[in-house]
Amino acid sequence: MQITERAHRVIEPLLQAALIAAVGLRLEINLLPIRKYNESLPGLNISLMLLASLAALAVRALRRRRGEPRERIVPPAFGVLTVVLLVWCGVGLAGTSEIVLGFYSWFSLAACLLYTWMIAAEFGRRDTLARAVLLVACILGVNGLVGVLQGTVGWLTDIPALSIGKAENRQLFAGDTILRSVGLQVTANSFAWFLATLLPIVMAPVLLGVPALTARARRAMAGTAVIGMLALLLSYSRGGWLAYAATMLLLCAMALRSAAPADRRPVRRRLMAFALAGALLAAPFAGPIYTRLTEDDRGAVYTRIPLALVAIDMIAARPLRGVGLSEYEAEMRGYDRTPERISEDFSWPVHNIVLHQAAEIGVPGLAVFLALVGLAVREALLAARSRTPLVHATAIGLLCAMFAFFLIGMKEPGTLGSPQMRLCFLGCGLMLALGRVHRADAPGTERR
Repeated sequence: MQITERAHRVIEPLLQAALIAAVGLRLEINLLPIRKYNESLPGLNISLMLLASLAALAVRALRRRRGEPRERIVPPAFGVLTVVLLVWCGVGLAGTSEIVLGFYSWFSLAACLLYTWMIAAEFGRRDTLARAVLLVACILGVNGLVGVLQGTVGWLTDIPALSIGKAENRQLFAGDTILRSVGLQVTANSFAWFLATLLPIVMAPVLLGVPALTARARRAMAGTAVIGMLALLLSYSRGGWLAYAATMLLLCAMALRSAAPADRRPVRRRLMAFALAGALLAAPFAGPIYTRLTEDDRGAVYTRIPLALVAIDMIAARPLRGVGLSEYEAEMRGYDRTPERISEDFSWPVHNIVLHQAAEIGVPGLAVFLALVGLAVREALLAARSRTPLVHATAIGLLCAMFAFFLIGMKEPGTLGSPQMRLCFLGCGLMLALGRVHRADAPGTERR
């Protein structure tokens, strides 16, 4: 028994590190691939996320066999909605033309939902919650450092094993070819999505000076956030910049409002330090940034309008069941009545995750998914009232992270189960874990 406990103390942090790393390291293979479309999962996706989740599940099963008591991991309603979403999406595959690709997406969705449960299970204590924040900072720092090296000295721009090095990451701005940083996230836009979503989680405990994290850890997290901000600049993603700016306004407002009057001055000082760091980082790249903001976008923004019209027509024609997971690209031309015939010239699905999912799984399916997210957000909102600084700061960071994720998602494609959606499932899992920590706190720990 003693050896088992010692092994568990080693295995637990390793599994937790792998779970968090799964969103930052695109380590995956697609078995039985069918490469027909741009956005559909091309094969049976075996990812680090899936393997780490299965390993965590196996360890928990072994611990129960040793007699450890069961514990509630998620609210009962969340469990019910998880089953409903899987069944609904599975039934929606019946009669579709791309049923194999649809099954691949369904399998990946199931893996994402398992991932959410395992994140909630593994980080549901104060000590593991603090570890989760530090692990998020680490994976953000690794990606940010790679992105900075890519955008400044041109290192690590070609990593075939991670699909990094695509021509679309080299774009012509005002006559000059500029390499857009992608970190370890394949494309520049997905990299900006990743950074803008995770930065608030790292910055919130720093701004609020959480004592559960040592001063050295907070300084390291501040440095990681600065690296992430520079990498975000070097992604040259206008949508990512805009979403990050809006998220920072929300984070500032929530941090200042929640801080005690005596603590607001240090919070303001830290905010000013981050703002100054951002300005200094942007200064050397002022020319390319200005060009990126003012250049002709060659129809990139306008294109999203006809894409959305096609999606709306699909939803209107199939409001209940949708066209099926991974069916969007196979069906979109039949619903394209735009003057531009956008689906012929631009063979990508709608760049809006809400419209994309509504078209594939129907309005009821979308409602179930949003209800899942809503339950997780509710846990974070309750935890934001906690008097425990770590719980309170993490809740604020996660709420801002989810805001950033969906704000960028309004301009990006993302079918359920796709790698882009893993950030959302990570956020949901951490918010559910946060709820567990908050409920375990002593009564009367809510902010008045």
